Amino acid sequence: MPKYLYQISYTADGAKGLAKEGGSKRRAAAEQMATSLGGKIESMYFA
Repeated sequence: MPKYLYQISYTADGAKGLAKEGGSKRRAAAEQMATSLGGKIESMYFA
């Protein structure tokens, strides 16, 4: 099965929201998108 890497850039406001709320909401949204397309997220990193 192929694997894909997505590199996403946040705006200043998006980075502030990520730092304030943590990444769990963003991971949940990404997980929902992936499963709706028949995929899964094996790992997710914020750097």
